[in-house]
Amino acid sequence: MTSPNSSKQTEFDVIVAGAGISGALAALRLAVSRTADLPSLKILLVEKEAVPGGRLRSYAGDAVSVPNHQDEGDATKTPAWGYGLNGVSKPLIEFWQQTMRADPDSVWDPDFFAAKEQCTLGILSGSDLSTLPLNQMFAGKGARALGGMAAARQWDHVTNILNANRQVDSSLDSSLDSPTALDSGESGETLEAVEAVEAVEAVEAVEAVEAVEAVEAVEAKITAAKSDGKADQKTFAQVWTESRKSPAAVVLEQFCPVIGITDLWSTPPEAFCERVRYHTGPLKRGPWQVAITEALQKYIDAGIITLTTNCRVMAATLDSQWQLTTTQGSFAAARLIVAQPPWQALSWLPKHHWPASLLAMASKIKPVSAVTLTERLEKSAAGDLPDLIMIPAEGVQAIRSSEDEITFQATIDFEISVQAPEVVKAVKRLKRARKKLLSARAGCMSDHERIALVTVAWGQSAAVSETKLLRRMTKSAINSAKLAFCGDCYGASYVGDENVIKSVVSATSIIGQSLQQSLQQ
Repeated sequence: MTSPNSSKQTEFDVIVAGAGISGALAALRLAVSRTADLPSLKILLVEKEAVPGGRLRSYAGDAVSVPNHQDEGDATKTPAWGYGLNGVSKPLIEFWQQTMRADPDSVWDPDFFAAKEQCTLGILSGSDLSTLPLNQMFAGKGARALGGMAAARQWDHVTNILNANRQVDSSLDSSLDSPTALDSGESGETLEAVEAVEAVEAVEAVEAVEAVEAVEAVEAKITAAKSDGKADQKTFAQVWTESRKSPAAVVLEQFCPVIGITDLWSTPPEAFCERVRYHTGPLKRGPWQVAITEALQKYIDAGIITLTTNCRVMAATLDSQWQLTTTQGSFAAARLIVAQPPWQALSWLPKHHWPASLLAMASKIKPVSAVTLTERLEKSAAGDLPDLIMIPAEGVQAIRSSEDEITFQATIDFEISVQAPEVVKAVKRLKRARKKLLSARAGCMSDHERIALVTVAWGQSAAVSETKLLRRMTKSAINSAKLAFCGDCYGASYVGDENVIKSVVSATSIIGQSLQQSLQQ
């Protein structure tokens, strides 16, 4: 997996720190878009783990071959354990395809990769494992499966919030980008006309019995937007009209950890709706580290990309060029792309190199963490297991990361993740959940397990108090000709894949321009 000459070459044109999907795509975009003026482009892609893929990796067969760094050519077998965070959306796969097709000689396509689309939801109650379509999770069927008829009867309130936000998302984003638009005469009248059409569309989208409530929800958000341009800073508690102890509210609180939300009531409705649409959509899961390696292989063989694994960055300095000190030696390059979450990169990239808005975000916003327990599946007994299983009694969800792996997750706040007693409690919940699933499906798992603490499971915590910082970071110029950032944490969207796409495009565009300008000087 590591290039044969990785131990010899120390100077590159670009260093990409992190070989998850963002770092891999950044390296690929630079490699495939090189022109005849850059035939000798050299990119170093460093990864602290034994295999690329980051949070997207999962178990693939018995092991993944990884060349030994000390003994060139000696391949060792390294198992790749996952975290259950490897769902990839259709837009991200399409972006990956577009990247590869920019090279007319490339024949690799992510569609060729054998990933499985998630489609079923299981709810474990005692020893009974019921199954329903995953896209019904936040619909009446999902509410009834988890909370009974009482929750299902109240679910119209959830449906109205989802429908209202679906209609006003674009108009609210526009009002936030142009705060004065609502104050101008003609613009105000035009916006009111658009809002009226959206309200009518919302009415047509729901059943007649829900029509009035849906329109009122849309109008309430429009009114808030006109009054202060800050409708997205409302909390879910402010738009929820029922008791927090109602059956529907209890079901929502049990569903939310699955979508990376630890406190529903302090979350903006927009964040809740974005996460619902993403996590109940047609995500594809599989051992994506294999796909990433296959996509990189052509450029590794050509000497354009050097992939160095087991390579943790320890420090970085910038003089005339970047100098990175790593566990595999020192490397130099004129340009650096940080493809790690900011909370990790802050340990080695000095603060004075960070853009102010990005440093403020990393200092004041905390991600959402997860404690995971990963098991190997016994295919003979696990064939009918749902793709996502909820164990409400333990507050745990289990995700089939691949055909060979299942991961139990306990979603926790970042602050709690640094408290050992709380992590131990989460581990105990995971083990009880595992035992309960085994009682319902005897023999579906092996007796090997791996427990991990994923400090950055979701980049955005979905708290209203952090919305302003995220938007400020997104609007600021965080990339430069020498230093750029990309990943699911670098953006204001509550859907990580969208942030990946936008940030990779931004980072590679400015670094690519810098490479071209260096030839003209």
